[in-house]
Amino acid sequence: MEFLSFGKDLETAMQAFVSVAKALILIARFLFLTLWGWLIIVAALISIIVAKSRNKNGEITAGGFLGSLAEVFFWFYSHMTSVLIGIILLFSVTFVYNTVKDLSYSLNLFREVKTLEAALKNLKAERKLLEVNASLVTDKDTAKINVRMKYFAYSPVKDEDIFTGEAVYSIEGKKLFVDFGTINFDYSLVEKGLAKNITFPNKIYSDSVSYENGMSIFAQSEGMPLSFKLDNQELYLMKQPDYKKEILEILSAFSSPEKARSLGLRAAYGEALSVYPAATARTVSFYSTATGGIIMK
Repeated sequence: MEFLSFGKDLETAMQAFVSVAKALILIARFLFLTLWGWLIIVAALISIIVAKSRNKNGEITAGGFLGSLAEVFFWFYSHMTSVLIGIILLFSVTFVYNTVKDLSYSLNLFREVKTLEAALKNLKAERKLLEVNASLVTDKDTAKINVRMKYFAYSPVKDEDIFTGEAVYSIEGKKLFVDFGTINFDYSLVEKGLAKNITFPNKIYSDSVSYENGMSIFAQSEGMPLSFKLDNQELYLMKQPDYKKEILEILSAFSSPEKARSLGLRAAYGEALSVYPAATARTVSFYSTATGGIIMK
C-alpha cells in the first residue's frame, strides 16, 4: 500500500516538473528557433538602442545612436558566455524533460499494472453475488413480480461473502430473468493467477418486458457497485479510493472494446437465469464460478 502511495506521489512530482519544463522549453524555442522569436529579440534591441540614443531634449542624434549601438553590442559580447550557457541549459532541460516524461509515463504504466493486480487480489471468482426474493402479485389483471435483492461482496480479509446492501424492484410478467455481466480475462493471465473472471448483476427482465426495456440492477452506494463495495478494513494492499477506481475501470470494459483490450480481456458477455416466482415469495441465491458462469441455488 505504501509503495502504491509513494509511486503516486513520485508520479505527481514528475508531472509537475514536466509541466514547468515544457512551458520554459516552448518559450525558449519560440524566441531562439523561430523567425518571429528573433524578430521580437531584434525589435527589443532596437527599442533599447533608440531609447539610449535620445539626448536630454528627447531627440535622437547620430552620435547618441552610434554610442548606444556600441554599448548594446559591447553588453551582448560581454555576456556571450551567459548566452552560451543559456543555450546549453536549454538543450539540457530539453533532454531532462524528455527523459523525465518517459520515466513518468513508464511509472504511470507500472503503477496502473500494480494497482490493477492489487485490486484483483481483493476479488474472488467463486462467490455469492445475489440473494433474490421474488413474489408474484396481480394488480388489476396485470401480473407483476415484486423483487427484493440482497447484494454481497467478497471480503478477502474475512475470506467470506459479506452483505453490502439491498434494493427493491417491480416488473410486469410471470417469469423473471436475472441477467449478469461477465468479464473474462485472457486465459493465460487466469492460469498464472494474475487475473480473475469477474461477474456482476446487470439487469432484470421478464416474459412481458424485453431485455432492452429491462431494469438495471447495477445498484450502487456512494458511486461504488454493491457487488464490490468494501471498506478500507476489508481490503489488502490498497486503499478504498484506489480500489474503487480500478473496479470501475474494469467494469467499464464491459461496454468498451478499447478498454477491454488494454486490460487483456478475452470476452465480455451477459448471462441470464430464469426464476419462476409464486404467490408466496421464493428466495434463490446466485453464485459466480471460476470459469465466469452463474449457478443458482
